[in-house]
Amino acid sequence: MILPPGQMVPLIVVFLHHCPLIIYFDREAVLHYSHFLRSLLNYLLSMTV
Repeated sequence: MILPPGQMVPLIVVFLHHCPLIIYFDREAVLHYSHFLRSLLNYLLSMTV
């Protein structure tokens, strides 16, 4: 399936953003990712309340 360029760019950006986390799974990346998940969880909780 071929996506239009407008939909392709965000996928590439997300992939490139998460690539270092997969390749270099160091402590800094883990801390950054856990902080991101925590802020996302807080955001979702604030939406439901």
